[in-house]
Amino acid sequence: MRARAIVTLAAVENRDAVKVARGLLDPAVPRMAASAAVVLAASEHSTDVEAAESTLAMLASDMREEAAQVRRDVAAAIRQIRSPRCRHLLIPLLQDRDPEVSETAMRSIRSLRPLDDLFVPTLISLLGDRRLKSGARDALVGYGEAVLERLNHALRDQQEEPWVRRHIPATMARVPCQRAMDLLIEALDDPDRFLRYRVAAAIETLHRRRDDLRYSDAPIEALLQRETDIYFEYLILEHDVFGRGDMPGQALLATVLGEKRRRAVLRAYRLLSLLHPWRDIVAARLAIERGAASRRVGALEYLDNILSPALRRTVIPMLEDMPRDEKVRRGHQVRRSHPRSVEDSLLALINDPDEVVAAAALELVRDQQY
Repeated sequence: MRARAIVTLAAVENRDAVKVARGLLDPAVPRMAASAAVVLAASEHSTDVEAAESTLAMLASDMREEAAQVRRDVAAAIRQIRSPRCRHLLIPLLQDRDPEVSETAMRSIRSLRPLDDLFVPTLISLLGDRRLKSGARDALVGYGEAVLERLNHALRDQQEEPWVRRHIPATMARVPCQRAMDLLIEALDDPDRFLRYRVAAAIETLHRRRDDLRYSDAPIEALLQRETDIYFEYLILEHDVFGRGDMPGQALLATVLGEKRRRAVLRAYRLLSLLHPWRDIVAARLAIERGAASRRVGALEYLDNILSPALRRTVIPMLEDMPRDEKVRRGHQVRRSHPRSVEDSLLALINDPDEVVAAAALELVRDQQY
C-alpha cells in the first residue's frame, strides 16, 4: 500500500517514483524504507536494486521484539517484488520467533509465481514445526509433482529429523498421481514403525482419492505380516510377564502393550483395505468389533475366503475373539516360538525398538526391584 502511495505521490508531483523512493530509503523510518525498497527493486539501475536488497536485509535482521512489525512488513514487501533477487530473505523470516512474521513469510512464498525451488529445503524442514507445518505443507503441495522427488529424498534420509519424515507421507498424498503412489509404496519398508503407519495412512488416502492408481500387493502383504507379528509378539510377552509371571497387571507396561496391540489391529485393517475393497473391509471390521455373534462369524468367514493362505494363517487368529490362553497358544504357532521366562521377556521388552515400550519395561523393573 505504501509503495503504491510513493508511486502516486511521484505522479502527482510529476516526479520519478524511483527518485522519490531513493529519498525515503532511510532505516530510521523502517516501514517507509521497506516500501521504498519495493519501488527501488523495480529500478533499471543495479545500484538501486542493490540498495533495496541491502535495506530489506538490514530491516529483516533486526531481531528485537519491538521490530517484529518491521520484519512482517519486509516479509509482505518481498511478495510485491518481481525480481527473485530478494527472495532469499524470506528463508530466515520463515523461522522467525514471532509467529506472525513466519506466517507472513509463508503467505509470501505461496503467492510467488513461478514457485521458487529455493524454498523447498526450508519448507520440508518446517514440516517438523507444529506451528508452521500446515502452511509449509500447503506451500509444498503447490509445487505439484515437481516436488515429489525432493520430498522422497528427505523421506528416505535416515539422518533427517524423525518428525519431518513422519509428516512427509501426508504431504505426498496431497499430490494425487502415480509417482506419489509409487514412492509411498517403496517407503513401506522403513524401519521406523510410526513412519510405516503414516505411509500406510497416506497410501489409503491416496487410494480413496484416486482408485485408478496402481500398486503391487506384495509390499502391503509383507507389512501386514509384520503387523500381525508385532501383535502376537506383544501379546506373548505380556502373557509371559503378567500372566505366567507375578508382575502387577495394573503396571504401565501392561497398558502400553495393550495399546500397541490395538494399534497393530487398526493398521492391519488399514492394510487390508488396500488389498481388498475398502468398504467391504470397513463393514467386516464393524461386524467383528461391534456386531452380534452371527455377524462376527460371517465377517470372519468373509475374510477367511478372500485372504491368501499365508495371511489367513496370521490375520484370522489376530482378529478372532477367543480366550487369552488360546490366543497366546495360537500366537506361538504363528510365530513358531515358545514361552520364555519373566527375565528373558523383560529383557526383550527393555531392548524393544519402540522407546515407549522400552521405557515402560524399565520402569516396571525399577518399581518391582526385579
